[in-house]
Amino acid sequence: MEHSRSIFAKMGITEQQWRVMRVLYSRGRVESWQLAQDAYLLKPSLSRILRDLSAEKYLKKEVDRADSRRVWVSLTSRGVALCNKVGPMLELNQQQVLADFPSADLQTLLDLLDKFAAAARGNGR
Repeated sequence: MEHSRSIFAKMGITEQQWRVMRVLYSRGRVESWQLAQDAYLLKPSLSRILRDLSAEKYLKKEVDRADSRRVWVSLTSRGVALCNKVGPMLELNQQQVLADFPSADLQTLLDLLDKFAAAARGNGR
């Protein structure tokens, strides 16, 4: 993430804000509790992030008409435009980082991460 933070700073967003926007970009309209889960954020943190992104007109919140406890969140056209700008910058950045990392080492890392994930799920025994 160290390499990506400069991109976020340049675009005026935080890493956590990007995670929220990336989920919305890929999934479309999402209920707020699901957004917190998908972006790996605690609900109080998400509330602050949604407030800030809404103030910047990157997203909109809609209260469900049938159940006012449900809140739906989606990107505005301004939010989509920012994602279309930031996404390719991050992709290029990732390609540059990977270019400096030997492919054999990358495969070893991915294999170890798979083993770790299996062990964390209890399937590694």
